[in-house]
Amino acid sequence: NEKNSMGQLKFRKDREFSGKEEVQEMPMAPGSSQGTYYVLNLIDISVRNSRLNIQF
Repeated sequence: NEKNSMGQLKFRKDREFSGKEEVQEMPMAPGSSQGTYYVLNLIDISVRNSRLNIQF
C-alpha cells in the first residue's frame, strides 16, 4: 500500500547535505511545487554493507 510501505533510502555520495552537524537534511523531491512531506521510521543504519549497532 502506498501509505505504508518499506524500502531503502540511499544517498548519493556526491550529494551535499545542508544544516548543522547535529541535524542534516537532504531534499527528497527538489523543485516540487506541491509541498509534499515524507515521514520515515528509521529501523536500521548500514554504511558500506556494515550494519551499525544503534538502539532506537
